[in-house]
Amino acid sequence: MIGYVKGKILSLTPECALIETPSGIGFEVMCSGSAFSLLADKQEAGLYTYMQVSENGVALYGFSSPDEKKYVFEAYLRFGRRTQNGYRRAHRHDRG
Repeated sequence: MIGYVKGKILSLTPECALIETPSGIGFEVMCSGSAFSLLADKQEAGLYTYMQVSENGVALYGFSSPDEKKYVFEAYLRFGRRTQNGYRRAHRHDRG
């Protein structure tokens, strides 16, 4: 599992950050609204992550703190597995 990613921000949108680690590996991380706000106007990033592996592929979700990750993961378990679009809809209110 990938639990934390830190490095240079190569690109950033409200839904996704591309983060290059010092080893040269670029991780595409789906961002929560608060994670996006944390990264806006920065050149370096550090995100707590949750890696989802399913028959549809692998997705890496980024959070601004361990508490946010725990809250979202608990909601994920309570309400069932969500697709990437469902994840984005669930965090739309964070973008203010």
